[in-house]
Amino acid sequence: MIAMPGQLTQWGIESSAPGTSTVADELLMTNPRRAASDATARWDEVLDLIATRWHPGRAGTAAELDDGLTPPSPIAVAIATSLAEALRDQNVVPPTRLFADGDGGIVFERRDGELLQLATIRPDGTLDFATYERGILMERLVQRLGEWG
Repeated sequence: MIAMPGQLTQWGIESSAPGTSTVADELLMTNPRRAASDATARWDEVLDLIATRWHPGRAGTAAELDDGLTPPSPIAVAIATSLAEALRDQNVVPPTRLFADGDGGIVFERRDGELLQLATIRPDGTLDFATYERGILMERLVQRLGEWG
């Protein structure tokens, strides 16, 4: 299991701004057990996507990307898998999108109103975590995996 900075362990746990809500907030307000099981199921879908689309042993991965784009590296796939498992096990709200960045990395994206959080796993194993509010960078953490204590 990987160690993560506090920003990632809190991914999706913050409440929405007053007057707004997300699907996750609605689930948490109506049925906490259902929210946890739905979140776990969504994380399992993320893990399935990583395994079926980008696993290094899967044929055709490079051919599925447009010309000039690089599929996720084996390191990025391994880290994305570990990260998704760790966040799922901590009952963290799953990302709203997951995609290959075209440069060998994988991006977990979470949107909540005017808040955007990106966890980009670069091909060399570096994690770039950024939080934007109304398009303005509010916080950024860039570290190699395993450097958190």
